Amino acid sequence: IVLEVTKLTKSNADLRREVQDLTNDLGVYTNLSESHRSTSEKFQNDLSRFSIINGSAATSGQGIILVIRGKLQTPQVIDLINAIKNIGADVLAVNGNRLLINTDLGQFGNVSELEIKVLGNSKLLKSAMERKGGILDQIANKDISASILESEDLSIPAGNVSIFKYAKIVRGE
Repeated sequence: IVLEVTKLTKSNADLRREVQDLTNDLGVYTNLSESHRSTSEKFQNDLSRFSIINGSAATSGQGIILVIRGKLQTPQVIDLINAIKNIGADVLAVNGNRLLINTDLGQFGNVSELEIKVLGNSKLLKSAMERKGGILDQIANKDISASILESEDLSIPAGNVSIFKYAKIVRGE
């Protein structure tokens, strides 16, 4: 009987150690899993953010729709777009075309109507655009009129993202 009790005691101690080891391993694996999940979530968030920045993803949010009736010359279009960006626009589209880094703004000169969708703080954008001496005041004349509509749910499509043939990422700088 003493031998049996000794064997059972040793067996129970071994099982307790094994349970403790497995519990510790589970804790390690859980922490690794959470770390990988956190890294994966950060990667996905960064990828989404960069997709919006480079124009490869459609996006939506609050903003304004600016409609210009009348033909603007190309320099006026450039001034208008730059002023909108300086006010704090996040994303822009002109006549349904997402503006990207290499968008030729000349294509929007001498067009009879421009619809410019702008994502950003709608109240700030509208008030800055309409202020006396602001960009709309500067481009307005008898042949050009503008209207602004605020929106809480404005959508801007993805753009035609360029594939660079010669530009390469420089590592280590």
